[in-house]
Amino acid sequence: MRKHLILLMLLTPAIIFSQNVRNINGKVLDEDLNPISGVNIYCKSSKNNEISGAEGQFNQSVSAGPDTLILSHIGYKTTLFPVPENQYSIVIKLGTNSNEMDSVVVVNTGYQKLPKERATGSFVTLNADLINRRVSTNLLERMQGITSGVSFHNDSYGNTEISVRGRSTIFSTASPLIIVDNFPYDGDLSNINPNDIGSITILKDASAGSIWGSRAGNGVIVITTKKGRYNQKSQIQFNANTTFSQKPDLYALKTLPSKDFVDMESRYFDQGYYDYQATNTSSFPALSPVVEILLKKRYGTISLEQANAALSLLGQTDARDDYNRYSYHTGTQQQYSVNINGGGKNIAYLLSGGYDKNLSSLRSGFERMTMRSDNTFTPIRSFEINMGVIFSYIKNAAATSPYFSAGNQYPYERLKDGSGNSLPVTGSLRDSFLLTGPSKGLLDWQYKPLDNASLNNLVSKQYDTRINLGLNYTLLPGLSAEIKFQYEKQTNNSRNLQSEESYYVRDLVNRYSSIDPGTGLVNSNPVSPGAILDQGFDDLSSKSGRAQLNFNKEAGKHAIYALAGFELKELKTNSSNSRLYGYDPETLNYSTVNQNIFYTLYPFGYTDKIPDVTSLKQFLDRYRSFFTNASYTYNNKYTISLSGRIDASNYFGVRANQRSLPLWSSGLKWNIDHEDFYHVPWLPVLSARITYGYSGNINKNLTAYTTAAHSSGSPYSNLPYAQIITAPNSRLRWEKVGQLNLGIDFRTLRSVLSGSIEYYRKKGQDLIGESPIDPTLGFLLNTSDPLYYGNIADMTGQGIDISLTSQNINRSFKWSTDFLFSRTTDKITDYPVNTLSAYSYLSAKTQITPVPGRPVYAVFSYKWAGLDPLTGDPRGYVEGKPSTDYLAIGSEKPGQLAYHGSARPTVFGSIRNNVSFKNFFLSALIIFKAGYFFSRNSVSYGGQPYAKTVHADYLQRWQTPGDELKTNVPSQGTVYSYDRDFFYSSSSVLVEKGDHARLQDINFGYLFKKDQIDMLPFNSVELYVYLNNLGILWKANKEGIDPDFYNGIPTPKSAAIGLKINL
Repeated sequence: MRKHLILLMLLTPAIIFSQNVRNINGKVLDEDLNPISGVNIYCKSSKNNEISGAEGQFNQSVSAGPDTLILSHIGYKTTLFPVPENQYSIVIKLGTNSNEMDSVVVVNTGYQKLPKERATGSFVTLNADLINRRVSTNLLERMQGITSGVSFHNDSYGNTEISVRGRSTIFSTASPLIIVDNFPYDGDLSNINPNDIGSITILKDASAGSIWGSRAGNGVIVITTKKGRYNQKSQIQFNANTTFSQKPDLYALKTLPSKDFVDMESRYFDQGYYDYQATNTSSFPALSPVVEILLKKRYGTISLEQANAALSLLGQTDARDDYNRYSYHTGTQQQYSVNINGGGKNIAYLLSGGYDKNLSSLRSGFERMTMRSDNTFTPIRSFEINMGVIFSYIKNAAATSPYFSAGNQYPYERLKDGSGNSLPVTGSLRDSFLLTGPSKGLLDWQYKPLDNASLNNLVSKQYDTRINLGLNYTLLPGLSAEIKFQYEKQTNNSRNLQSEESYYVRDLVNRYSSIDPGTGLVNSNPVSPGAILDQGFDDLSSKSGRAQLNFNKEAGKHAIYALAGFELKELKTNSSNSRLYGYDPETLNYSTVNQNIFYTLYPFGYTDKIPDVTSLKQFLDRYRSFFTNASYTYNNKYTISLSGRIDASNYFGVRANQRSLPLWSSGLKWNIDHEDFYHVPWLPVLSARITYGYSGNINKNLTAYTTAAHSSGSPYSNLPYAQIITAPNSRLRWEKVGQLNLGIDFRTLRSVLSGSIEYYRKKGQDLIGESPIDPTLGFLLNTSDPLYYGNIADMTGQGIDISLTSQNINRSFKWSTDFLFSRTTDKITDYPVNTLSAYSYLSAKTQITPVPGRPVYAVFSYKWAGLDPLTGDPRGYVEGKPSTDYLAIGSEKPGQLAYHGSARPTVFGSIRNNVSFKNFFLSALIIFKAGYFFSRNSVSYGGQPYAKTVHADYLQRWQTPGDELKTNVPSQGTVYSYDRDFFYSSSSVLVEKGDHARLQDINFGYLFKKDQIDMLPFNSVELYVYLNNLGILWKANKEGIDPDFYNGIPTPKSAAIGLKINL
């Protein structure tokens, strides 16, 4: 092969400089001056075929005299272009063919760009218009509801998890691989300005994503930023918008109203629940305001009338009213972006900048500034240089207002009095004890939420710089070589300065104070009064390089797209955390504390060390890959594709063959509508695809070697010690995911209906799982069971993706509908059977507890046998009979549990209607999810007398015989039982269907054009309004619960107004 290549290169100059032939370079653009790849360029004289590259570029041999090129591409008009004599560089524009425009899609895999009609894999491409339809500073939010096969899950911490075609792993990373401008992106996605994005391509099957190999098992999302264009005059785009968000609905939480809470505490008081706490003069546990009032009445400090009046006032007070009045505000979000792009004969450039500023309802701040430069040069024919620099700066500031959380304070405690003074709320110690603190030399020990929030200054600053360099040289017509390199540096500095007046500092100083038993005064304090400064530093540096050969050739009925290359990657991350006590921000002085000895905490009597947050971490990832990909098309009818990749990493095994993972894929596509026998006028486009192959996944928490965490001082000996994090595993391997994909693409006459239907099956092999080991080895993995993680599990998955677009009305008034439907299921097929009890599965609700034959996230519960008609006790089953023997119920085998289904939606999709009339446009998006379950919250009697919040179901509890016919809430019971509470909270009576549909958003606006309004100083101005989170249209559960936020507060509604200007 090498000899042939050298021979061709030696012959090329003779051909180029022949008197009868000349070599020209050119570029093919559409009507908007965007480059077009995959254009067939035929020379009349030489009868030579060439294909335009990713940026529309091509080289062609033509006659030394005048000649003609014939250009053809699906979706564009066939064009005859005369080539004048003595011209060596040309630009050709192709007009669109509106009847075929749905086929004009280029698939960007991050390695190459392919026309849709020659791509065998499964993919979804989102253009800039669709990405910018949603107003948000978050890129992932803009993708929700506009692509099939991609689902989003919001966890209880406010994080958004994204998955492509469900789950393909159990304990390893389940998120898809993110590619930005041809390389995996290791930084924080919040660094990316969504307004800089030109397109997003989601690679869903093995053929589409296998080129990324071992990191593509969960799908691949390829993000391509906007680029400049050759031979285009300068253009300027400006976009600005402001979003206003409602205050969160605090009343959505189903908690016991204040009046009922007061009545409940009064009953507990009469039953003597607080007598011990009231007389405890050693640790002085806190008592609620209601109990304090009742004690004063008992001791005669106040009269019955005064007590009733005070209790009545508390019953009329709702803490959420004060939070709405003093803490929560209307949230705002501002976005500004500007883009300047253009180009000349040998240069294309783009310069963009963005500024975003968000102020949440709690006054936490988010600021982002981005700057980006992308330049492409062609210094000589056949040689192109691309250079890009992206810089982002993000500042996050913690909330300056206290947030409401059920359980933080009693429902009747106010934040301010009638005079506007901040009020304290009940903490962990009794108020009467706290008030004596200053007389003992202690600091003020009261907690006032409104004052305290502004005394903590938590700020993080993140800097991210990415530098890209690309070189592309055309060796021969159709054959090019390219080298790409990317360097990324990201640093994150966090600084949390807690004022000496903050409750955290005052509480810490007081707890570690030593009281002289003789004088009752403070005689020593190991924690010096003063501010506490916590600092964190995270550093990420990444270097990636790739060398690649590309071959694109079309001759007659034959077309070949091929590439081969190798790449190297190194990723280093460092992090450190430290704390300074007694810090003075003016002088920068701080105190030294001894964090290696135990102190007796006042007034509790137990011992503990002074908190130490110091930590140092470092990680080094190295990857080496070889890859190849090729596709062959015959007569625009049949396409076959093959790909192969070998990945190696420093994470894996001792032997070289364990460090590497060979992966491959193959695919076939049949354009049925190109067959001579095909005559279906109403269905002019019909094709079928089939692919199969393997991709992989990696668990970065594991290596083939023993890893340990080193600490400075043991709690028992104060000597340095190490704790094993992962056991050695010389047989540790990559996870593998095989996937079969079948697809049909179609379009009816006049594009009345178009779309695709796909079916897929996945099989995950060598998945990481928990494996039991010999307990005498002494390795416990921070758990009570002898386990370690290894490649011991398998799972399968399957699903359907349907994407349909209908042109309902296509006149001056236009109406189209986009319908997306996906169904995905997964099942663990092989996993070591653990002899766990039913209780063990249910006690790990928030964790993954793999069960063969069930999905990774499965919902189990105790079978419900109703309430006992005599006692109101919740009943389950033991040996098939109703029982209240909760220990026996918990000891049942897992097979006795009720299985409901998946905890994640197995069916999801959207319906988007788009309407336009002249310059007016409107779009509305409905999102639906189905086929999943959740376990709702309810009353729990454990610790209820001392709880600060109680579920509203308490009002529906069983109280007298016969109530079991109208309620499923158990009685309070005379003696508290944890097992009884746990059974009820884990029973099937609390499991609800998550199926629902919501009106996600509405976008409407008006476009002003200069050719319609002469006095308009711009080419166009677009005014738009965007309404988001508009509410649920239907839900399966009858409890009024939003399934996306069943344990929290739903995302508030918001409205945005903005404009786009094109100069």
